[in-house]
Amino acid sequence: MTQAELGARSGTSRNIVKNAENGKVSLINLVAILQELGVLEHLDVFLYEPEISPLQLVKLKGKVRQRAGGTRKNAKEPVIGELLDW
Repeated sequence: MTQAELGARSGTSRNIVKNAENGKVSLINLVAILQELGVLEHLDVFLYEPEISPLQLVKLKGKVRQRAGGTRKNAKEPVIGELLDW
């Protein structure tokens, strides 16, 4: 297919197709040309996939459980009289 044919079929001109081949084209004309060529799905390459920010990652993890450590405040050694309750 020639540049003139592609321009006519896509609703643009031969010069727009020529400029598109050189990387100088507006988005609307690029979409029209790619649609006519049947390769419009190749625009997905340019889509940005956002990454999770560190703050969002911490929020997704939730609260991290910690092991209990140290001694208990209310724990007392049993008195022998309490063990022998008779």
